[in-house]
Amino acid sequence: MDSDDEDTKEFQTYKDALLFALDVSGHMSLVALDALSACLTVLIERLVNSATSPFGLVLFGTKSATNMNYPSCYTLIDLKKPTVEDVKTLTDLIHSPAALSELIGDGPAPLVADVFSFLIQKFLTNSTDNMFRKLVWITCNDDPYNSLTASPNDAYAIANDFKGHNIQFSPIFLSRPDHSFDSSIFYDVVLVNNIAPDQDPELMLGDIEDLPSFVISFKDPKRATFRVPLEIADGVEIALRGYSLIRSHTNIRERNVYIKGENFQSVITSRQWFSQLTSKVLSPNDLVYAYKFGPTQLVEFTSSEIKSIRNFGQSHIKILGFKPLRDLPWEFNIKNPILLYPDEETISGSFRTYAALHKSMLNSQTCALCYTLLRSGRPVFSAMIAHDEFRSKAEKDKGPPLHPAGLSLITLPYADDLRDEPEVLRQPQPQQTAIEFAKQFIELLTMKDGLDLSRYRDVYAEFYNDFLLAIALEDPTPVMAPDGSIPKYKSITSIAGEQIQKFNIGP
Repeated sequence: MDSDDEDTKEFQTYKDALLFALDVSGHMSLVALDALSACLTVLIERLVNSATSPFGLVLFGTKSATNMNYPSCYTLIDLKKPTVEDVKTLTDLIHSPAALSELIGDGPAPLVADVFSFLIQKFLTNSTDNMFRKLVWITCNDDPYNSLTASPNDAYAIANDFKGHNIQFSPIFLSRPDHSFDSSIFYDVVLVNNIAPDQDPELMLGDIEDLPSFVISFKDPKRATFRVPLEIADGVEIALRGYSLIRSHTNIRERNVYIKGENFQSVITSRQWFSQLTSKVLSPNDLVYAYKFGPTQLVEFTSSEIKSIRNFGQSHIKILGFKPLRDLPWEFNIKNPILLYPDEETISGSFRTYAALHKSMLNSQTCALCYTLLRSGRPVFSAMIAHDEFRSKAEKDKGPPLHPAGLSLITLPYADDLRDEPEVLRQPQPQQTAIEFAKQFIELLTMKDGLDLSRYRDVYAEFYNDFLLAIALEDPTPVMAPDGSIPKYKSITSIAGEQIQKFNIGP
């Protein structure tokens, strides 16, 4: 398996525990319904693409509680693997104003210290230490201890346990029309040691009407796919985290199910080896690796020898030199690029060095040729390029950019990966008149602002997943959305039909 494929597979199968803590007291009760609808979107996304990763939803500031030791805390969805029943529970609550009003309203003011303790207990009980734990804290109250006689020191002390338990605190702070959120009143002390390293500052603070879009932004995992040192020169290293900015939209994975029992059960598969001569079942210890040379000769290796052969050392990236950016052919970009970001926690000073390297490469229009070894895969050569932040017109200035500024790593092909262009493309020489005709309709059909790929969805994969989900939820059969990627032939004909016809007819 290719090393990049291994990284992607490990990234997709690595479990992360995501827990939403939604404040529903005071002004937050006015947007609770929108927030719950956004959480439902995240829940369905995880049920489809990450069904083994725990998901939970806790409301605080409620009229009732699920645990009398923690008043004003209500567990709507316990932190566990998402199920269809969880989707039904949340959907029923969203469509039942009476049930929602029984939870949300003028409940007792929540003690943040108690809420923090309740949430930490959820993580410790329902997730393992090797999971990526993320707590999304949503509130518009910047002074939760204003109307309370209790001291906030207890909340500060408990918040320090987040980092000790590997819980990343990712807050969404909301400003109301009559009040701008001021984190310095209470939350700055909480954030000092607990802000998530991948938390985008633009996502931390927004208007209250932007809450649904902020919540939905957490439907895709935002964790590093790897952490490696970058060797800039002998004895000069910084720490980096790598992020995959592109994730393919896939169908729900098929599973074999046993249907003849009282309940459907997933089939657990196993593999066994048999001796061809004796039909005896063999254990892994009975097997050795062997490679065949010639008609009969077998060369045997032990498992430790195979591991040593495939071991190329510790994962790292080493800069071999710099070249002008113009010398990097665009067709060498054969795989999805990886965004590199400094890891200040591992090596102090990484951020400053990273910023200086980025600025220097950007100003000189150079790229770095690197030797790259990620995880235990095979080493590859790659190009590290610097780029500015890019926003499409659709993004404007709201939220994080789709293409942030930084350094990206592009895997370069080996010589064996390159192919000569077909011979047939080298021989025919088009006539100048045909070239002029082609220029006319190409100029007319060229998009001035470029192609914004974020506007186009994979409607076929979405319909497939929605169809299966509708069956599970006993909902009506969904209707497939229009495929926006199909060319608009009528518009093309009206804009450049005459020029295309001239090109087809020829001189």
